[in-house]
Formats: sequence, structure tokens, C-alpha cells
Amino acid sequence: MTEPENNIDTLLKELDQDKIKVWFNALKQQPLPTAIDFFEHFSKRLLEVVEDPAIILKTTETIRPIIYQLDGLSDKLPAEQRTASHLRILNLESAIYEHLLNMAPQVPEAILPQAVHRCLATQIQ
Repeated sequence: MTEPENNIDTLLKELDQDKIKVWFNALKQQPLPTAIDFFEHFSKRLLEVVEDPAIILKTTETIRPIIYQLDGLSDKLPAEQRTASHLRILNLESAIYEHLLNMAPQVPEAILPQAVHRCLATQIQ
């Protein structure tokens, strides 16, 4: 396992939202592709390891503002790279909400509207 994967697994074992926020804020100091790679590994492991839809949603809601800030950093990139970065982030976020929708029988009704809204919003963008 690589160091980022170890860090991700540690974060997911603890599920400490403050620590997760600190890690994602630290990504702002990394090159954008590295930050997006970390988000990709994190989101995949989140969906593999965490079975509680409420925790998946809470964790996603914790990191979403930071991911949007990272996406804003792509404004400095050439148009083609900016678009690719933006689409990659949207696709990763959409995959999380789609996963929640696929868990529908297990998802509390209060979470479903948020998941549907976010999934549609990311796909429309």
C-alpha cells in the first residue's frame, strides 16, 4: 500500500471529520492533479469501506467545499486542462451520490433527496 492509501485507510477507520477536513485542506498546497488523484483514491475507498450511507453523505458534505476550492484553483490552468480537471471532479462527486442512490433501500429517506439533488446537479454541470 502506498503512503496516500495508508493515510486514506487511517482516515476512513477513524472517520474523524475534522482530520478529514485537515487532510483535504492540505491538498491546496499540492499540484491540482495530485490533489484530484487523492480525492479519487479517497472517494473510491470511502465507497468500498464505509457501509453507512449517512456517514458517506456526511463525509462527502465535509469535503465538498474544499473540493470546490481545489476546482477553483484550476482557473489558472489552460482551458483544456481546466475543463478536464473540472469534469474529473464532477464525475467523482457524481459517482459518490450515484452510489448512495444505488444503496436506496438502506438509505434513510431524509438522505435520498440530498443524494438525488447532488447527483443530478453534478451531472447537469
